This record gives sequence, C-alpha cells and structure tokens, in this order.
Amino acid sequence: MKKAAIMARVSSDEQATGYSLDSQMEQLKKYCEQRNIEVVYEFFEDASAKTFNRPGFEKFLQTVKSNKGFIDYFLFISWDRFSRDTTDAYVMIRTFKRLGVETQATTQPIDFSIPESKFLLAYYLTFPEVDNDRRSIKIKDGIRMAWKSGRWVSGAPKGYLNTRDALNKPLLIPNPKLAPAIKSMFELAATGMSQYRIRQEIKELGLIYSRNGIAIALRNPIYMGKLILPPGEDGTGASIVEGVHEGIITEELFYQVQDRLNRKANKRIAPKNKKLRPEFPLRGLLNCNRCNGLMTGSASTSKTGAKHFYYHCNSCGKERFPAALINNDLDSILELIKFKKNPIELYQIVLKKYLSDEGKSSKSEINKANKELDIFNKRLENLQILFIDGKIETQEYNKFRAKFTSEIENLKGGISSNRDKTKGTLEELKDAINLFKDLPKALKSMEISDKYEILSSIFTEKLKFDGKNCRTPNSNKVLDLLLTIDKGSGENKKRDKLKKIGLSLCVDPERFELSSKQGINKLSTKFRT
Repeated sequence: MKKAAIMARVSSDEQATGYSLDSQMEQLKKYCEQRNIEVVYEFFEDASAKTFNRPGFEKFLQTVKSNKGFIDYFLFISWDRFSRDTTDAYVMIRTFKRLGVETQATTQPIDFSIPESKFLLAYYLTFPEVDNDRRSIKIKDGIRMAWKSGRWVSGAPKGYLNTRDALNKPLLIPNPKLAPAIKSMFELAATGMSQYRIRQEIKELGLIYSRNGIAIALRNPIYMGKLILPPGEDGTGASIVEGVHEGIITEELFYQVQDRLNRKANKRIAPKNKKLRPEFPLRGLLNCNRCNGLMTGSASTSKTGAKHFYYHCNSCGKERFPAALINNDLDSILELIKFKKNPIELYQIVLKKYLSDEGKSSKSEINKANKELDIFNKRLENLQILFIDGKIETQEYNKFRAKFTSEIENLKGGISSNRDKTKGTLEELKDAINLFKDLPKALKSMEISDKYEILSSIFTEKLKFDGKNCRTPNSNKVLDLLLTIDKGSGENKKRDKLKKIGLSLCVDPERFELSSKQGINKLSTKFRT
C-alpha cells in the first residue's frame, strides 16, 4: 500500500472565504481512502504561500529527508495551497522527486509521465503568483490613495490610537496617556537637550523609545498632523500631505526641532578618541621642547598598584614629565587670566548691536520667505483647478503637486527656524559672556572635551614645557585685547609670568574717551596705539 502525507493550508486573509482547514483535510482523506492510500503524516498551516519558510512545512521536509522512503506522495487540494511562487515551486518539486516523493494536487492532478503536462503545471503554478502580485498592487494602491487623502492605515504610532470615523474610515486620535509625553519630548528636543536625557525624562512619563526609535520619532511629521506620502509607481517623488488626524504638536515646534537636529548633524564634531582624558588636558596641545614633535600622555602603574601619569614625546623619546607638574603650571597660568569689567561690558554692547542687526536680517528673510510661500500656495491652488477642469493629466499633476508641496514645507521650516534663530543665539552668547567673568573657575568644572576646546582656542599655537614653565609663541588675539592687568607692584609677577608664556598684554595704554553721545553709562574703552 502506498503511503502519503497530506497538507491543508489557509492564510489569514483567506479565513473568511470558507476555504477552511477542516474542509481541505476532509477532502484529502476521502481522496486517499478511495485510492487505497494510507495517510501516515498530516499537518495544517496558516501561513502565506509566498515562501516555503513555513514552520509546519519545514518540519515535514526535515522528516522526509531523515526518513527516505517514508512516504510516496505529498498531497494537497490545489497548487496554490503548495506555493504562490513559481520558481520556488519548481525547485521544491524537484527536491521531493530526488527523495522519491511525488508532489500532487488532488483537484488539479498532473501526469508527470507525459511531457506535455508540464504546460498545464506551468499554468497551475503561474496563475496563483500572478493573482498574488495583482492583489499586492491593489493593496499598495489602496494604501497610497488612503495616504494621499491624509489617512494613516497602519498600526498607530506611539502617542496615537487607531479608531474609525463616522464613515467607518481609519482615523488616528491622540492617546490621552502618551500624547502629553510626545509633546514634552519635542519641547525638550527644541531646547537642545540630548536624546539620551530626553529618553530618561519621557520614560518617567510612560513613553519608552529605543535609541534609534526616538531619533526616528523626532523626524516624523505625523505628530504635527501631516503624513509622508511615499514615492509612487508612476515616478512621483515622496511628499508631505495634510492628515485628517489631529496633531499633537504645532508645526512651529516641529520645525524648531528639525532645525536643532540639522544643526547638530551638520556641526563638525571632533573625533572621540582616547586623547581626551581628564588627566591630560594638554594632550594634543603640547610640543616637545627638543624635537618639536607632538607630545602624548600615558599612565604607568607602580609596584603598589598606584597609577602615575606622564606627558612624553614618542618622536625623540627624550622628553618625559609628570602630568601633575605641567598641569599645575597650566592652572597657575589660568589663574592669571582675569577680565576687567569694562571689556566685558563693551563686549556685551557689541553683541547686542550684532544681534540687533541679525534680527533685522532675520525679519527680512522671513518676509521674503512669506512672499515666496504665498506664490507657491497660489501655484498649488491653480494646479488643482487645472486638474479638476481636466486640462492636465494625472501624472503631470502629481509631479508638480509633489514639487510645490515640497517647496512649501521647506519654506515653512525656514520661517520657523529664522523666528527662533535670534532668541537661541542670544541665550548662547549670554552663556559665553558668563564664562568670561571667571574663566579659571569655569574651566575647572568643565568636561574634558569642552575644556580642550577652550584651551586650544586660547593657545592657538602649541605649548612647550622647559621643565619649569609652559611657553607659547602666540595666543588668541581676542584674548589679547580683553586681557588687562592693573598697575602696581603686586601685579609685576603676574605680568612677568604672562610675558614668559607669550600672552600679549594691554596694560593701561592710551585711552580714547567716547563723547557723551557715543558713550553708554560713561563707559571708557581702551584701544591699542
């Protein structure tokens, strides 16, 4: 008696068609009973036939390979139950043939001994694949049309819930529990807070994102009530469309965040490597006194297990100093860098004037962008009228609509960015001014990366250590102009020390007094003569 394995398969989207697993299995068993075939293996599947990577099928195939001669037939109702991929189906049929198993559909039998029957097999295998591809296209078109109309048809993103409107069409509504956390996430991002800290803050509000997830969410326009329309099959590019759902945040806040993210992405970041260590603040800024090569730093461990840090030259190998010795000399130099009140006040006045000019320029740019925005909105309106009147084809309409929509979104982003530009710059410059008031103290509390940036801007050329003191050929010219030292015998040592390391001094030079009309609060300014 011949032996057979029988399979019944139905995918999730076929459950409602009446093509049930029990019905298939009943037909297969009746077929075997009528032909005196013994059923020795049977299994059910509820997976798609686009691939053979199906749990039930893989287990069955492994059983057949491990027990050659175990069965003679592998039976199923129709060829679309077997596979919906023509190429994979032919490969699997040959695999079973090598194992001595004949693959057969009970309602679409093929006589493999007749060569011409291969034409019929080709039809049976190709038709399901064509049908599958056609359904896939219809589904994609349906989804795209839903997106074009502003409807989200997938699972709701975090912060929203899936529901349906009065017409039973898909609709997103803000999740009352998570929507406030989403808004908070964008508000924190607009301040420039790191994404790591934002993740910690919103986690306490019940909103959990992965490291990559929060970066994607902050770029998603769905939260301001818009959708990204993917590129179409007709060649139209991606665009942003108005959604029918309610936005959790405003467009202005969304574009403020985009501006922040873009500035961070475009900012030139120094490579993060091992040279930035708090024990070696001058690594990368210190040259060998003998060969002028760049000195590095490293630690050595004593017999007691204590670590000792040294700056040393790898080029000539003749310079090696304890890091503490050089760092202490650096600290003594920094303690001498004091800024008087007058230069700081003058600096503030100059900055306010600069920001005022920047504000005027920014306002001019906003007005220009608003005019361009009106032009593109009018063009989009005219384009829609032409399309409704049937004067342009759908492909041409989609092409220009995507172009105009993209321009409109870019202009809106630029307007929002310019509005926030002056305010953000003012806050940053205020912090910079506070830094000038007590630079030595500020440097001591800084992270090593920030400290390195400040030191490299002060000492524009490399420092050298002669065994007792640090020296440099030139310093920052702005620092030269701001740095002043009072007259008096008590300051002679400070002057001498600064002269040794190469810092220029402005020691009470001749003055040019501003007239009462020019002066502000009777402020005197000092210029070099």
